[in-house]
Amino acid sequence: MNQNRTLQQQSSSTHTQIVEGSNAGTVLTVTPAGAATVEAARFAPAALMLDEIVAERKAALSRPAKPGRSAIGAFFWRLGQRVKRFFQYNVEGKTPRAWELDVLRGIVMLFVTLDHCMFFGQKEAILPVQTSFGLALRDFAALYCASATRHVMQPFGLWFIALLSGLNCAFTRSKAWRVVKFWCFTAIFMGIYALLHVVWPELVTATFIFNIIHVLTICFTVWWLLDLIKTPYWVRGYLGAALIIVGITYFYMHYIQQSSYVQNDFLALMVYNTHGNELAPQNFEPLLPHLGFFLVGGVLGKFLYPDRKTKCKTIYPPKALYPLLMMGKHSLLIYFVLPFVLLGIVRGIVALVALFV
Repeated sequence: MNQNRTLQQQSSSTHTQIVEGSNAGTVLTVTPAGAATVEAARFAPAALMLDEIVAERKAALSRPAKPGRSAIGAFFWRLGQRVKRFFQYNVEGKTPRAWELDVLRGIVMLFVTLDHCMFFGQKEAILPVQTSFGLALRDFAALYCASATRHVMQPFGLWFIALLSGLNCAFTRSKAWRVVKFWCFTAIFMGIYALLHVVWPELVTATFIFNIIHVLTICFTVWWLLDLIKTPYWVRGYLGAALIIVGITYFYMHYIQQSSYVQNDFLALMVYNTHGNELAPQNFEPLLPHLGFFLVGGVLGKFLYPDRKTKCKTIYPPKALYPLLMMGKHSLLIYFVLPFVLLGIVRGIVALVALFV
C-alpha cells in the first residue's frame, strides 16, 4: 500500500508531455513549476507577433500625413473610386449581379428613353424648327406619339417594368433604405416638374403629374410594409393576381369601351379612367395593375432567386452587352437623365445643320 501511495504522489507532482516533430515519441516529464515555462514558451511567438503589430500600428498613427493626402485629396480620391465603381458592372468584393435581369431592364429602358425623346421632341420649345431637317424630325416624333402602336405598347412596357422591379426585391437587403431613396427621388422629380412649369410653361402645361415613378415608389413602400407585418408570400401572390385583374378590367373599359370614369380624385389615381387623365394630363399612370404585377414579381423573385445568383450558365455577361447592362443597372438615373442628354445632342445637330443649309 505504501508503494501505491508513493506512485500516486509522484504522478500528481509531475506532468508528462509527448513531444511532436523531430523528437516524436519522446516523453518529457516536467514538474508543475516548469509547466508554466513550457506553456509560455509555446505561445511566445504569437505574443511577439502581436506586440510587433501593435507597435507598427502605433507608429503608423504617429507618423505625419503624406503631403497631398489632405482632407481635400482624400475626398477626391474617394470620389474617383465611386466613379470607377459606377462604370464597373460587377463591383469587386460583391456578389455578381443577375445579369439576365439587367439585360431585360436595359432593353426596356432603351425603349422608354426613345419614347421620351419622341414625346419631348415634338415640342417646339425642345426642338425648334430651323431647317427642313428639324421639321422632319419633329413631324416624325409627332406621328409616333399619335400612333396606335405607342398607345398599345406603352402600358405593356410599364407593366413589365413593374414586374422586373418586383423581381429585384429578392436582391435588395436594405428595403427601408430603398423606400427612403425612392421617396427622395419622387420629391426631387416633383420639385423639378413644378419648377419647369413656372420657367417653361409652354413645355410643362400641367401642375400635377402621376407617373411610373410615383407608382413604383408606392409599390416599394407597400412591399416594405408587407415585410414588416410578415405577410406570407402566398397571400402576396393572390393579392397581386386580384389587383392585376381589377387593373386590366379598367384598362379594357377605358381604352376599348371608353366608358371608365371615377369621380373621386384619390380613387381616380388608382385605375385607368378619364378623370385620372384630367388630373395629370401630361403623364398619368394608375397604381393598378402595376402594383399587382409588382407583387407577383416579388413572389417570383423569392422562388426563382433564393440564393441571389444568376440563372445563366456563365456568371459574367458578354462584353457586347455592356451598354444594356449599365442601362439596366442604373435604370433610375437613365430614366431621369438620358432623354435630355439625347435631346440636347439632337438639338445641337439641328443647329449645326442650320449653319450650312
